[in-house]
Amino acid sequence: MSMEKELDLRDIFRIVQKRIIWLLVIPVTAVLTSALISFFLITPQYEASTTLLIGRASDMDQIINQELMMNRQLVSTYSEIAKSRSVAEAVIKELRLNMTSEELIKLVTVSAVKDTGIIAINVKNSDPKISMQIANQVAASFSKKIIGYSNIDNVIVVDEAAAPTEPVSPNKKLNIAVAGILGIALAFALIFSIEFLDNTIKTAQDVEHFLELTVLAAIPATDGKGGK
Repeated sequence: MSMEKELDLRDIFRIVQKRIIWLLVIPVTAVLTSALISFFLITPQYEASTTLLIGRASDMDQIINQELMMNRQLVSTYSEIAKSRSVAEAVIKELRLNMTSEELIKLVTVSAVKDTGIIAINVKNSDPKISMQIANQVAASFSKKIIGYSNIDNVIVVDEAAAPTEPVSPNKKLNIAVAGILGIALAFALIFSIEFLDNTIKTAQDVEHFLELTVLAAIPATDGKGGK
């Protein structure tokens, strides 16, 4: 006779209760491991940001919608220029950085500020002061490079980068919460996997539950010292 039977809430509770230690040990271990990695093994990253407004000098006081639209459409082009090797080399030379142009380019992202003609240059680094210096220097080197491109003759720095005080990664609280949730899910999966893979009959209740037979008698356990 098949031992498979649809589980009800009492069955689920019984299975979990039988191996409740797993539901405690696995999530706690996952949370502690995540906390250890997040606090001590992952190097914090800081992000500094500067914003620029690009246009023609004669129109800077009264930029028309058409120009704003053009600037938004050119963000991908601006991004390539800001992350170009020539700009990176100029930044490295100016700041005397001990890194290659390829390494610096990986630290830089360029994006459009929503519904404006402003672009943002963001730089991530493990040193908050260095991230600020690189962001401001990329903006300066980019401004020199962009002058004359597509009739652009002026770049205004809307906000200079400031040294960030809080890291943007790792997100310790999120990492720990995710680890806890995954730990609970893993514990439940392991508990029920072991239960369904174990097809042995251990108690009179198992006989009645799985085989749907009535237990007429049971032999009591002895201590093995001559007891009957």
